[in-house]
Amino acid sequence: MLKSFDFKTQAERTEERDAMQEVIEQGAKRVKVFLTEVAGRLCQEGLPIGDDCRINMQISDAYNAAEVKRDLGFVDKRERFWAQEKFGTDDLVEYRANQEKSDGERLERLKTAIFNKFLGGEFIVVRASRYDDIKNGVDNVIIDRQTYEVVCALDEVGDMNGRNFDDKKAKVLAKNKGGGVNLKYGLGLAPLRQENQSGLPLFLIALPSEKIQEGLRSFSADLAEPSLYERRLFSFWVSLLIAQVKSFLLDLSHPQGKAEIQAIQRIVRAVQRFEKTLNKFQWT
Repeated sequence: MLKSFDFKTQAERTEERDAMQEVIEQGAKRVKVFLTEVAGRLCQEGLPIGDDCRINMQISDAYNAAEVKRDLGFVDKRERFWAQEKFGTDDLVEYRANQEKSDGERLERLKTAIFNKFLGGEFIVVRASRYDDIKNGVDNVIIDRQTYEVVCALDEVGDMNGRNFDDKKAKVLAKNKGGGVNLKYGLGLAPLRQENQSGLPLFLIALPSEKIQEGLRSFSADLAEPSLYERRLFSFWVSLLIAQVKSFLLDLSHPQGKAEIQAIQRIVRAVQRFEKTLNKFQWT
């Protein structure tokens, strides 16, 4: 049996690798531009959303300026600590520029873009504020367009198995069993004001690094025409979410008192509608 040999020079392999990386970078730029366009449309609807599709703390009308300033200070302090730990600098501009190229940031942007393509007609899908991302472990917020209620929060992990995945899965499960997650800079009922939300179910989205890169390479900037790989990715995430939704509804504790019963009923209604929508996307 003949063996195959790679006769490419080191320079040729480097050139191929650089070309592939450039394709990924171009995909990341398409995602960024797409999210800016989504954010613009949401702002026109009255939502306090920044260009990166995050809930914008600085245009919140739910808290006074002093409290928002304290929360922004909390964010800066934590990010400076991580910047020093990872890069040996406390320069936030440099840190955030580096973070833009991390798998975590790219997965968060990619899934926000893809979820908007498929769910944007029935749900508002935005990134959580930086404060809630750091303080409460929430990456995304999903809001029902019919009721303007927050349906659930999403967290993410860049692995499909192993200790990191198992640890993140266990933390999400513990948070849900403990009554869900809080969202300080949430989006309340109409007229879409920002307000604190509590007891939200948290679901996990996973994707390994090589699949994130493929998602970026395949990303289409066309809202109406997702690429085949985007469809596959979304179908995969739908299967993950449906399993978690069913588990969440099964594990709900029996509420005590009228207020708790009403809160649980609201969450159940919202999550069941979300599940019904997700079921439409279980392609074969």
